Amino acid sequence: MNDQQPFHPQDPGNHNPYTGPPPPPQYPVPAPLPPSSSEEPTIISHSTTQELQKTKRSLKIMRIKLIILLVMFLISVGGGITFYLDQASQSNTITSLRSQLETIKSQRKQAPADQFHQDIQGWQIETEPLTSNASLNNIRWKDSDKEPMDLGYCHFVAETYRVETKPGKLGNTCIATLNSPQHDIALQVHMLLLQGNQAGIALRWSGLGQNIANYQFIVKKVGPDGVWILRKGIPAADDTNLSTGNISGLFSDRGSPITIGMKTVGDGIYLYINGQMVGHRYDKNSFGPGTVGLSAGPGTANTGCEVMFSNAEIYIPKS
Repeated sequence: MNDQQPFHPQDPGNHNPYTGPPPPPQYPVPAPLPPSSSEEPTIISHSTTQELQKTKRSLKIMRIKLIILLVMFLISVGGGITFYLDQASQSNTITSLRSQLETIKSQRKQAPADQFHQDIQGWQIETEPLTSNASLNNIRWKDSDKEPMDLGYCHFVAETYRVETKPGKLGNTCIATLNSPQHDIALQVHMLLLQGNQAGIALRWSGLGQNIANYQFIVKKVGPDGVWILRKGIPAADDTNLSTGNISGLFSDRGSPITIGMKTVGDGIYLYINGQMVGHRYDKNSFGPGTVGLSAGPGTANTGCEVMFSNAEIYIPKS
């Protein structure tokens, strides 16, 4: 008897001869996949694609419209804010101007008037500043554009009144036509020499040609200084200087006007420069009533004389 075990080539040799070969190894079995929601792929028709594209375009157009509406809304709101700010700014400006005006009025009430205006208190003003012939109470200044003159020119230029003397002429006076000749009367005006060195004002001007009577307050420029003369124009006779004086530095600022004024009351004649009295004179043979005038000259042989007048004030006593 042979004790050897039979050879089994398929066995690896580690099996039990009584139980047989070991069972094969057990591997984990993967879990089954969850069922698909659709066993077959969805097929989108051509008509469905067109509808989707239309929907997308509609949404895009709607978004554009919403953006446009939003921009317009922002613009309108911004415009409203700008308008509000502009109105607020204008309101602040008006308030500031009103405040400044009230301050100026207050200062005027507190500040004393110049001597000229103090001396005509209680009188009434008869004309507005020299800007045109549309003056108060139908006062009219001579206009050489309508009535040519031999001695020079009297006309309104840029809301000022220009009196000019032609070259070689002795002087030119432009008179105003009042409602009636005045005996007691006052005139103050701003005066600026544009060419030449002499200007003046006249009161109680009456007569024609060689028979003119008047009082003239003349101011001459001598370098930076001024010389003033009260002259009595006597009909058919040489003019007479009633009074003279000097003011140092009167014309030191060549570009600035000065004010000259004169008042006649009874036999008294009062003279003012820059609002202050510079002289007065009594004339026992004083002239009767007349009108007012503004003068320039004499002119030089080549250039003549030109004076610019503005802001004329004519006063008469209240009746």
